[in-house]
Amino acid sequence: MTSLFLALLTVTSSFSFAALPDYQLPEILARANEADSYNLPTMSFLNSTSPFINNKGDVVFKVMAVEGQNTQSLWVNGKIVYRAPEDKILTDPTMNENGQVIFSIYEELSSDGVFVYDISSKSTKNVLPNPSSDMVAHSYTQILNDGEIFFRGTDINDDRTFYHFTNSLTKVFSEGDNSLGFQASYIFGPVVNSQHQTATKVRLGNKKDWDEKFPDQILLINKDGSFRVIAEDRKSNPISPYAGFTNSVALSENGYVAFIALKEDKSKSLIVDKAGTKVLIATEGKDEISEIELFAPQVNIHGNVLFRAKNLKGLRGLYLADGQSILRLIGEGDMIPTDLGMGRIVIDPQCPGFGGNVRINDGNEIVFYSVIDSANGKYEWGSAVYKITPVF
Repeated sequence: MTSLFLALLTVTSSFSFAALPDYQLPEILARANEADSYNLPTMSFLNSTSPFINNKGDVVFKVMAVEGQNTQSLWVNGKIVYRAPEDKILTDPTMNENGQVIFSIYEELSSDGVFVYDISSKSTKNVLPNPSSDMVAHSYTQILNDGEIFFRGTDINDDRTFYHFTNSLTKVFSEGDNSLGFQASYIFGPVVNSQHQTATKVRLGNKKDWDEKFPDQILLINKDGSFRVIAEDRKSNPISPYAGFTNSVALSENGYVAFIALKEDKSKSLIVDKAGTKVLIATEGKDEISEIELFAPQVNIHGNVLFRAKNLKGLRGLYLADGQSILRLIGEGDMIPTDLGMGRIVIDPQCPGFGGNVRINDGNEIVFYSVIDSANGKYEWGSAVYKITPVF
């Protein structure tokens, strides 16, 4: 496939496919390359970061190290706003529409709790200090527009519980219990929307029934505790069209659930459930897609799905699809604007050109992480975070 963006440079500054949005060229937000960085302190380091964008266009991501020190930090809207204690680890941050950024700080077998940085007040607060030594991890942290917090907590026995926190901590459901009408032996990464709906993959069974022989389901759980089985594998239902699922799901504000299903031959398809109607978004071996990568897809209220995949040449790229058409936004080897001039997303079997999860908001703005070099491929220019904005 020819370089989409190289062609654009000689023809136009936007591109269009069917009903999918028209986009401007990518805008570089930050670049880390030792002493030669952009919008980052010197000697900063990025590695497969997963940037997040809210519907107002605010962007946050984790920086692995700054100024040559083993200090992980938060970058928000152009600058470092928070630095964790040295040698501690930040979870990938997410953010609500009010500019409240949520994350956790941890080290091996120990968590400092859940933290919120507020863009308006420029302050960081430990909103949920670790209540006891039994809680060793707070993961998949999310803060809704009403300030309510959800996360998956892991205790010292390696058991997971999905929690809701306002003024007090409440268990939504735990591994091994059947209080909601199902019994999960393992809770994969849950995601929540502002309607307090939760989408998640679960493995069914008693605690520690983690073997692949146990059935998997994808659930949509409502605020009142009722739930709907979005999809189930053949171990759960012998007539299911799905042999299994990858671990990550996505959830839109209007309840669309995106997931990647496996066939018996282990090939993958990307599917969106819209109130019980399944829409096939992409499948391996069609539309010049050789492999759908095992990173979380994202779906917005328009049903547009952003995902990572490889083309027929094995080159990674970012794809946008709506069930009717598929657009390869940009991929390895394509030209891309940088602060140093026109660059290129690297092609190197030992160094993937993309890393981490990608994000799309309800305005169809997209953020992603990539590794770049000079246009001729001779000079390494480091790792960068980009934003792609529709043409309005």
